[in-house]
Amino acid sequence: MSEEKKTYPLARVRIQTQKRVFLESVAKMGIVEIACQKTGISRATFNRWKADDVEFRRQVMDAMNKGSEIMDDVVESKFIQLIQQGEIQAILFYLKYRHHKYNARGAIQKMLMDQADDELIVTEDEQKRIDAALKGIREYQAAEEEKLEIYMASQVASATPSSPQQPSEG
Repeated sequence: MSEEKKTYPLARVRIQTQKRVFLESVAKMGIVEIACQKTGISRATFNRWKADDVEFRRQVMDAMNKGSEIMDDVVESKFIQLIQQGEIQAILFYLKYRHHKYNARGAIQKMLMDQADDELIVTEDEQKRIDAALKGIREYQAAEEEKLEIYMASQVASATPSSPQQPSEG
């Protein structure tokens, strides 16, 4: 005779509701601990659900991937804002890791070696390349911000309360 946990219908409904709210929370940012706090469950409860429920485990992975993608978009947007503000470290990082013309170490090192008195010295050709890269980044950012605004508007429209209402004192 197998030992199955006996759960009552109301408890099953409550657990399913908590799982749904948890999945919605983790899909917004991809961070399990924050989703646990918002849902009002412990990390141990989350781990037990994940161990006991294969479908829930799959849904968690999907939600975490979605949440990570959203956070990646937010971080990338902030990074692009730094570039547009002329933050030289952000510009150099972008050029080194994302732009095919500047990803060779030598080009970046040369630019850094030409730095004097905290001012970056660039040739006219290098400045044209930087300006062209910034223009492309601004166009990309505008498109990404539009997508993010549409997504955030859809999230606000479908938002559910994240914490229970506190009774008023009186």
